[in-house]
Amino acid sequence: MPTGLDQLKHIVVLMMENRSFDHMLGSLKAVDARIDGVSDPLSNPDTTGALIKAQALAEFQGQLNPDPDHHFPAVDIQIFGGDTSPGRVANMQGFVKSYFNQRRASSKVICRC
Repeated sequence: MPTGLDQLKHIVVLMMENRSFDHMLGSLKAVDARIDGVSDPLSNPDTTGALIKAQALAEFQGQLNPDPDHHFPAVDIQIFGGDTSPGRVANMQGFVKSYFNQRRASSKVICRC
């Protein structure tokens, strides 16, 4: 054993970009139901409140252009759905809203993730 490894007590794995997992493997649930991936009940509201369901339509990883915003204000909207109240709860209902804010291209944005 290399010197020092016997003193190793913890290994920390920092995983970021959960969206990347969904891009690569999220639709595998259709092949194997044991995989915790993207499924039919998953949706996100658009700016009008209409629910947009996850769809396996991406042909390649870089198809979503521009890449969704990763800055703090955008991630805050993605996680809290735009709720800024003191007792807010992380509901993960702001991904379409955040992308729409970034694009401002139409009233409905469909994320092809």
